Amino acid sequence: MNKILNIASFIMLILLMVYTWINYNTLPKTVPIHYDLYNYPDGWGDKNALIFIPFIGLMIWFLMYELYKYYPKLVNLDINLTGKQPTKKAIKTHITFVAILNFEIILFISLKGAMDIYNIKGGSIHLGISQFVTFAIVIGVTLIWLVVNDYKNKRK
Repeated sequence: MNKILNIASFIMLILLMVYTWINYNTLPKTVPIHYDLYNYPDGWGDKNALIFIPFIGLMIWFLMYELYKYYPKLVNLDINLTGKQPTKKAIKTHITFVAILNFEIILFISLKGAMDIYNIKGGSIHLGISQFVTFAIVIGVTLIWLVVNDYKNKRK
């Protein structure tokens, strides 16, 4: 499941890059680059700023993937410092958490980036504050899942 989540999040970033590249020439020179909490533009800039959204997502994906990939080695460093050995199930849970969190963050960035370009081109998708509430709830549920699993792993 972890590999599927990592591959799916990378594919979402590639699709966002392609979507941005395809629509780049049809965008106006000045585009909204910042939105308030209710998804109304409150900052304007050059359309070149839209190119940075996929690359910021790519940097986040790369950092999270490296954490996912090298997490067992980082745990070994912690064991050397603290002397506490986590269970294999706890390590597996944390690796899964990193993969899920990476997927959720990239999903949000990709959807927000595609929605921005769609709206700039004349579309009308305005989710307002609900997109941030939904994102916060999803991240919160993921964190609760991690805490509950950590608690279960420590009790055994």
